[in-house]
Amino acid sequence: MPRQPLLLLLMALVTASTALALPRYSAQYGQSCHLCHVNPAGGGLRTAYGSQFFAGSEMAEKVLGMEEMELLSPKLSERVDLGLDLRGMAWLQQQPEANGAPNRDGSSFFLMQGDLYLGLRIGEKVQVVVEQSLRGEGESHALLQVLPWHGSVKVGRFLPNYGWRWADHNTAARQALGYAAGQADTGVEVELHPDHFSLSLAVTNDNSGLMDGDDGKALTARGLWQGQLAGMTLGLGLDGRISDRAPSASRSISGLFAGLSKGPFTWTGQLDRMEEAGHVGIALSHEAAWKLRRGLDLLFAHDFHDQDMNRASGAWTRQRLAMEWTPQPGLALQPALGIREDSAPGLDKARQLQAEIQIHIFM
Repeated sequence: MPRQPLLLLLMALVTASTALALPRYSAQYGQSCHLCHVNPAGGGLRTAYGSQFFAGSEMAEKVLGMEEMELLSPKLSERVDLGLDLRGMAWLQQQPEANGAPNRDGSSFFLMQGDLYLGLRIGEKVQVVVEQSLRGEGESHALLQVLPWHGSVKVGRFLPNYGWRWADHNTAARQALGYAAGQADTGVEVELHPDHFSLSLAVTNDNSGLMDGDDGKALTARGLWQGQLAGMTLGLGLDGRISDRAPSASRSISGLFAGLSKGPFTWTGQLDRMEEAGHVGIALSHEAAWKLRRGLDLLFAHDFHDQDMNRASGAWTRQRLAMEWTPQPGLALQPALGIREDSAPGLDKARQLQAEIQIHIFM
């Protein structure tokens, strides 16, 4: 069989998404991310509820009994918690001939994520979380749970809370906003959770470093309402970020994000507007999920990014089809098929096809 049809056949057999888009769980259950994660913004070290009850009775195909759930406890002791995310994949990629460039096929194994989390509780209301990542980076912060409405003050290095915290760093929302892997910042964030609301405000550096080499600072704000309406679980949010970036040009980002869930269907989406040095762009990311049965979800996602609101000057889109299977707590398998199209002035659209299968081990 010729090589190109063989590659396309393999891609057709592998039908899923490039990532585990965890915001859909928040939208599905109408709950803030801090229910399952120590970090109120989501991601990283999981709480006992997230590691044991949610993973053991809601996420996986296999439902555990109470004694089995005890084995999933993240606690090493009353003061020390442990967690991890290990995500790897094997992929096949094809870029058809375009603009005089020949066909390019490739394949590889890739370790996407290797994060180890350590949480140390200092007293009743203070917890320190340290993350060691594959790249030698990661979030390290103290969480002071001293505010009303289940509120907290976060001090250290972290990714400021903005929109949905997509696990896939290739989404338009993550790439366009500069929220790719390893781009945490140093500063302070305050978060409150009054009834049906999640509110946060962060003041940080804006150079993704431990120290600010200039006078640039960033202010990031986020607000989310979640509740029930007409038999549906809804979430509606607004957010914004202003980056001083002195002596470089300042940058502002504003947007809205939302979630909707009814029965087996859940949708999450985010739309943002970016402005920098007189250029205005947009980024759109959204995902639809259909629960086929416990532990098995069908996903479809779409991304679009235009850096200056003029598609004639260049833009890119991406579609993903996914089947996510979680056979048991702490293990997820994600075969994937993705198509990305890039356009630029005077050139034909460049299309890139990629098939992959991921394994995600977590606790």
